Amino acid sequence: MRLASFLHAALGALLACSSAAWAAPAVVSISPGRTLVEYTGASPVGLGQVQQDGLLQYVEERTAGTLRSVFLFFDPSSLQSLQATLDFGGPIVQVFSTRAELAASHATWGVDIDGNLLADDYGSALAIGLEANDQLSWTPGQSLLSLAWTASHPGDHIRVLVGSVPEPTGLALALSALLALRASRRRDAGR
Repeated sequence: MRLASFLHAALGALLACSSAAWAAPAVVSISPGRTLVEYTGASPVGLGQVQQDGLLQYVEERTAGTLRSVFLFFDPSSLQSLQATLDFGGPIVQVFSTRAELAASHATWGVDIDGNLLADDYGSALAIGLEANDQLSWTPGQSLLSLAWTASHPGDHIRVLVGSVPEPTGLALALSALLALRASRRRDAGR
């Protein structure tokens, strides 16, 4: 019986660890002169204060269960356009792109970007989101997201929720543990 308990605990641990590590979005294509970078500044990202020309930026937000959140924004110092296709490395579950969606999802997914313990890193709920002519396309369950944005003050912002994809080695280990648990239970039942 101790072997079965051990195998059951091992299976639980393997399943908990079988999701892929967080990876930054990968650029499939992007407009010339534009780059995707992780935001490491201290200015709020939703008030038009970042003003980094040519940079499409992301913030790794929270991970909860099998979901992770990425805040993506484009905040140049003057009117600029951007087209890009990004691969999030896992199935896209939801994209929040309106002011209302971003404000409503902030309590669950937002983080303290600058570490000052104040909830001021995303600016005002009135300043975040996309503008009327911005385009965004993605298919639920697929990993690609395409955008065509023209950013003016205070920039363009979205939040992307991505599901995890189990690593093949983690799945193989979990399957092995399941088979061993099954064999152990059969042995115990035969006694």
